[in-house]
Amino acid sequence: MDIDQVKRVFESKGFVQTRENPESIVEFRSNENGEYVYLKKDQLRSGYIRIVLHPKFGSVYRALVGDERDIPWNRSSNLYQFPERVHTGKSPIHYGLSVEMYSEEALAAFLADFQFPKF
Repeated sequence: MDIDQVKRVFESKGFVQTRENPESIVEFRSNENGEYVYLKKDQLRSGYIRIVLHPKFGSVYRALVGDERDIPWNRSSNLYQFPERVHTGKSPIHYGLSVEMYSEEALAAFLADFQFPKF
């Protein structure tokens, strides 16, 4: 998948790019409500799109998947706008909810239909 095409999907759905780590992640902010979403660039080479949402959306994720599966957390020091917690090390690290999409169309539908509520 092409990174520039994926970025255009975000832009077409009202997100503005606010930061980019050249090797791993792109930060977007919604013009509609100010929520942040991260795009994991390294997953594009594997043929799918991984986005990371604020951890407060964990309950929404559980409601959407309809079961009590473990929430797929993503941990990265590059998730600047998200909270930190200690995972396996001694220092806290930023974390968020990892969601995978398998096409640009699926990403566009998700960004259009999933209205990020203010918590």
